Amino acid sequence: MKKISLLFLVLILALVSCSPNIPDGPIKDFVYNISFDKTFEHIKLGYANIETTYTENDVQTGTINIGMYYSRTNNYFYQITEVSGSYVGTDYSYSKEEVLLYKENNELHTFKKTDGVLTKDAFSDTDYEKYMTNYFYATLTAGYHRDGMYYGDYVIANCAKYYNLFSLNDAKDTLTYKVNTLQKSPNGDEVVVMHYFEVDPYGMLKTLNSKSLVKGKNQVINTTIKCFPNQNFEMKKDTDL
Repeated sequence: MKKISLLFLVLILALVSCSPNIPDGPIKDFVYNISFDKTFEHIKLGYANIETTYTENDVQTGTINIGMYYSRTNNYFYQITEVSGSYVGTDYSYSKEEVLLYKENNELHTFKKTDGVLTKDAFSDTDYEKYMTNYFYATLTAGYHRDGMYYGDYVIANCAKYYNLFSLNDAKDTLTYKVNTLQKSPNGDEVVVMHYFEVDPYGMLKTLNSKSLVKGKNQVINTTIKCFPNQNFEMKKDTDL
């Protein structure tokens, strides 16, 4: 079975274009107030749930579920990834993996549990620093943060050119982006992408839904993200792994 590439879809959503000016009004005020430094200072903790499903011929054949938990106050990061069906052995080499990193009394504790096999001291201090920003971004290029829950740079880079695709709610605390596009996959297939997300005044993702359909084939990838910045959660420790 030849699946539509999940990486290809991520690249679609990462596309940006330098913009001229955003028209004056509430949307411009909202966007110009977004700053990564301000967001990073404000968001001390949070979590996110990501679910991706792959369906072929109306049968769900693969799923990816990711839970990400972050607390800078407690020097803590935990992520659980559960994979099933056609994603196992192709995009992922495991069916379940947990990653846990935290500091206690200035001592770093790191663990990785993959399909029941627990590894202690699995990560370095450098790894820890990277994981502690993963909630916000995983890739930083020329000041542009992406591949995390912070969508502020995406909004800033795209709002002027695609202004008609953005809308602001009456309370002026949620900016919505909605677009349907036709793309070419690396295999040459035409892919219809229906993409929707909401961000808060700090540019943090609130919710996202992206549905991609391969034209002429009964193949669908659906991704849903729910993000909860500055929301408390129960912290898992190594004794729980």
